[in-house]
Amino acid sequence: MPSILTRLNDFKDGISSVNFSPIEKDHLLIGSWDNGLKLVKAAEEQRCLQSYTLSSPILTSGYLNATAAFAGSLDGLVYLVDISSGTHLVIGKHGKGVSCTAAIQGSECFMTGSWDQSFQLWDPRQRVAIDKKHVEKKVLAASSALNLLVLGCTERENLVYDIRNLKLPFQRRPSTFKYMTRDVCCISGEGFVSSSIEGRTSIEYLNPSPEWQTKNFTFKCHRQIQKQHDIVYPVNALTFHPVHQTLATAGGDGSVAFWDIQVRKRLRVLYPSKTSISSVAYNFDGSLLSVATCAQDEANGSVYIYALENDFAMPKRSA
Repeated sequence: MPSILTRLNDFKDGISSVNFSPIEKDHLLIGSWDNGLKLVKAAEEQRCLQSYTLSSPILTSGYLNATAAFAGSLDGLVYLVDISSGTHLVIGKHGKGVSCTAAIQGSECFMTGSWDQSFQLWDPRQRVAIDKKHVEKKVLAASSALNLLVLGCTERENLVYDIRNLKLPFQRRPSTFKYMTRDVCCISGEGFVSSSIEGRTSIEYLNPSPEWQTKNFTFKCHRQIQKQHDIVYPVNALTFHPVHQTLATAGGDGSVAFWDIQVRKRLRVLYPSKTSISSVAYNFDGSLLSVATCAQDEANGSVYIYALENDFAMPKRSA
């Protein structure tokens, strides 16, 4: 099993998001419910590189590139962070909380989704929203890869856009879940994974051909048997290993499970916490894994950094 390299626990509330730098191996951006946004060096000699106290809890954050980051807050504000200068500014807002963000691959833009039933596309160079779409449902989660943008929305609907033409979604896919979507994550440009509060994860490919649609499947995860009862936990976060392309799911049961979706098998499970896990991320080469937790009872959130071997989360398929 991998070893815990370090644990970051200097927080006054739960953690909402963790993201590694695209070029600095151990630089980690952390957004939290204590209104804080931190850039830390997450090696053994851990230290805080930059720290910001914003106007309200941070619900989502991410890297745009090596020198810029973004964040969205509970009061609807959208922030741009200049990592080089250590400064930040508000570049716009939503009518309600910013629930999700995603960098748009191959561009200098990022998107924000909100409970105000809209998503916006931002160009930091202009410091303004360059597009805004009303989707008639609260946006709960978002992911982008290549030209694909996927939104997980309320009322059990997933919206799939071509980023080159945001006028209308090119697919509206009903959720396979009975209950609310918790996260979505693109499978390159081929499809997406979604997870729910009901302890389920779904794999969906966009190619409408029967050959591709037979690859779609949904599976149960993050469940425990206690006193002969099935205890179901939300699947809060999803991410893919940057090298092996295996899936990681993080749940309210305090575990992270690793899956080979090509053969529909679980590879292994980590149990870093007794509290709910809110966010999980690999660094760019898959050598580090960050796992963030929510606040629970008297405990505030923490971030665990694991050092991984090269074969961690590698598919175990017979030749």
